[in-house]
Amino acid sequence: MRSFLLLYASLCVLSAAPCFADSGKQPARPVHQQSKDLTAAQITGTYEAGQWGTLDIAALPGEVRVHLIALVGLNRPSGPNIGEVDTVLLLDKNMAVYAPPDGEGRLILRFASGYVEITQIGASWDVGFGMGVNAGGRYKKTSSKNPHLGPAPKPDSEG
Repeated sequence: MRSFLLLYASLCVLSAAPCFADSGKQPARPVHQQSKDLTAAQITGTYEAGQWGTLDIAALPGEVRVHLIALVGLNRPSGPNIGEVDTVLLLDKNMAVYAPPDGEGRLILRFASGYVEITQIGASWDVGFGMGVNAGGRYKKTSSKNPHLGPAPKPDSEG
């Protein structure tokens, strides 16, 4: 059942179509949908979501180099739980999707002028994060400078 709900939610988010009973009204166009693709300069930069999230993006042709850090429990004596993504994702129509190699969850990044909206599908462990970490939310662009992330780390070999 959990897999079905995850698949259903993913399809709803990715299709941008209403997934619930039709009320007879046309759905409002979501703010994050752009009429045209953003340029690399518009996407590249550093984004923040308060104290709990930092997102560095370097746009490449058809891809984005992503480094995301999300935190929960900043004021705990033992320190916060952390979620981190450091990878390259395909970019299509101002959207990129992260699927962890060993999890069932997804992070959907929607790029708009001046911000990135991240939707987290699944629990923290489904996307490889520490307990209770949720990267979902709006990340406001704080710098347009290239964060110079370098190459993405290679996945660990299972040998």
